[in-house]
Amino acid sequence: MGIGLYKYFPGNQKIALLLEAMEYRISKRIPEEIKSKRKFINRLSSLKIQPQMVDGNIIIDYELQGKKMNFLLRNNSSDISVFSQIILDNEYRPVVDIFKKLNIPIKRFIDAGANAGFSSLYLNAHYPEAKFICLEPHAGNFAALSHHIITNIKDKLFMLLQKALWNKPAQLTGDNNFRDGKDWSFSVKEASNANSDIEGITMDMIMEENDFNEIDFLKIDIEGAEAQLFNAKEQLLSWIDKVKIISIEIHDETNARFKIENILQNFGFRLYHSGEITIAV
Repeated sequence: MGIGLYKYFPGNQKIALLLEAMEYRISKRIPEEIKSKRKFINRLSSLKIQPQMVDGNIIIDYELQGKKMNFLLRNNSSDISVFSQIILDNEYRPVVDIFKKLNIPIKRFIDAGANAGFSSLYLNAHYPEAKFICLEPHAGNFAALSHHIITNIKDKLFMLLQKALWNKPAQLTGDNNFRDGKDWSFSVKEASNANSDIEGITMDMIMEENDFNEIDFLKIDIEGAEAQLFNAKEQLLSWIDKVKIISIEIHDETNARFKIENILQNFGFRLYHSGEITIAV
């Protein structure tokens, strides 16, 4: 409101308007990360969830399918957003519903791009006897993934690999320039041996090394590397017909959506879309 317009309001109303203007200006200076954290804490409160704060991290006890699990959401990370999507918003509920509808026995999962492990824990709660292989190349995410599995899973159903899914055996390096550059957007690219710090492995290598002759569910969320994965026809032929259901987040920055969906349909998959993920059955 322009200063000249205040003359139309009596004293107490002027004060209220001035306070509103000051509050607006102050709120504009609050970083978006703090606003998101406040919104998240309010949401937890509405769900009657009492988080603990430890060194800026949020620790939550949350029950999934009758099983109490403990989650650590790291300060200055994307964990709040990922936890909200997967756990609170049930991002993978459509996948569970499809398994139930088709009466598919669940034995083997591969989680490529496991991040902090929230999706694998969500699916483990629904299928506690299934074996999981989780790949996550980012060091900080892998540490969080390891913490969550050790804290919540008491048996040896999980194999954790600090590696990246790729279309051939390769030496890779991290790339923080994808999307917002935060830990949930960590991507990889091929590197020279001089600066390589990540091993890229293929689907057939994972299956052979872990004695998986088929995969019930393959989750692919590898921050743009899906374009490379589906760009190697010979590699695809070695594993894709051994997978029952795939969920894949296709990042449109790669301009690969049409190609990937066309390939999946050519291999006989029926496609469904749910939020950010494409489900191939």
